[in-house]
Amino acid sequence: SATLYKTYDFVIVKVTEGRTYINPKWRAQLNAAIKNGQLVGVYHYCRPENNTPLTEARFFVNTAKDYIGKVIFCADWEQKALKYPASWLMEFLREVERLTSSKPFLYIQQSAISGGKYNALARAGYPLWMAQYNSRMSKAIGAWPRVTMWQYTTTGGKLDKDIFFGTREDWLGYISGKKE
Repeated sequence: SATLYKTYDFVIVKVTEGRTYINPKWRAQLNAAIKNGQLVGVYHYCRPENNTPLTEARFFVNTAKDYIGKVIFCADWEQKALKYPASWLMEFLREVERLTSSKPFLYIQQSAISGGKYNALARAGYPLWMAQYNSRMSKAIGAWPRVTMWQYTTTGGKLDKDIFFGTREDWLGYISGKKE
């Protein structure tokens, strides 16, 4: 509801998952946040075990196409997806970037970043939205020179809490593709 989001500076809403699921509440949730004057983003839960990266990226962007230029697009890469190659994720991110003209954020847990598997994504400039609940996050992690956003608590999908390390202008710069 619009009231729920009023105390937050930004809201990121799940739009799609895989190549068929659409969150039935996403548009109402996003519009409530926009009505409140909040910064907004949308995310896609990646399901590489079932689909190609291009299929998922196009499904995500096509579903949220009315909001291109108004929201940050994000890829949620966790659970089963972590077993798949980073090349799948890179192809997904590149297609979302091509379709929206802005770099999507990568949501991933801190423990998955070690080992260098995702270094190419960091070098390509995809902003890191990191999940880490047990400790303070570090400013740099893996090949990323900094964490752009930090999810520090979760409530099982109801309302997670995050910190964006930037200004309103920075957020808008990510949307417009002028900030990396």
